[in-house]
Amino acid sequence: MLFRRSLTTLIPPKIVSSNQVAKAPNAKRVSNMVNFYKSLPQGPAPKNSNPSGLINWYKAKYFEKESVQPLLHLTAAILTSQRWETLRETIVIE
Repeated sequence: MLFRRSLTTLIPPKIVSSNQVAKAPNAKRVSNMVNFYKSLPQGPAPKNSNPSGLINWYKAKYFEKESVQPLLHLTAAILTSQRWETLRETIVIE
């Protein structure tokens, strides 16, 4: 008896016909979703050849190429801002 029950759990239930499966209430919704995803464009998004704005231009110029320039620019900006702070403090003190 126990052996027989374990065999029946290995065998999947038999589907009577494919028409009954297609008549399921969610079948229309699933087919609409499949049609929607089929209509979407495939492949990578096209590159924007002309970036607009300063940040997009900087990103296209330095970040998309593996460049060290952004690190140098950041270092220069930090050093410059520290220099301006020390200059401002000396002007205020005097």
